[in-house]
Amino acid sequence: MGSENPLKEKNFFRKTNTKVKPILADLHTKEI
Repeated sequence: MGSENPLKEKNFFRKTNTKVKPILADLHTKEI
């Protein structure tokens, strides 16, 4: 489980990054 955790975390961040970046960009354009 210990060696499997970092891979899961990287995958999680990779997935959230692709989802969060467009949302952040959208929020940024709305702010301006």
